[in-house]
Amino acid sequence: MLLGDAPWSAVRDLLDYAVFIHVDRELVKARLLRRHGEEGLFTEERNRAHIERNDLPNFDLVDKTRDRADLVIELNVSQ
Repeated sequence: MLLGDAPWSAVRDLLDYAVFIHVDRELVKARLLRRHGEEGLFTEERNRAHIERNDLPNFDLVDKTRDRADLVIELNVSQ
């Protein structure tokens, strides 16, 4: 992770080269919903709530760090 806050901020100095692979947020959301659904542990409503409460805030946090990478790859794929 390329976060600027401790303890993650120390990681960047240990890397010779950092690559950030960016995927569209809506695609990430759709894939997470599909994956959680395939696990079959919870209802779709519960899975959506978990994604909104946990997974997408993490995505947003990490997505803000792309400017600390040496190379950013835009991954353009379908679901």
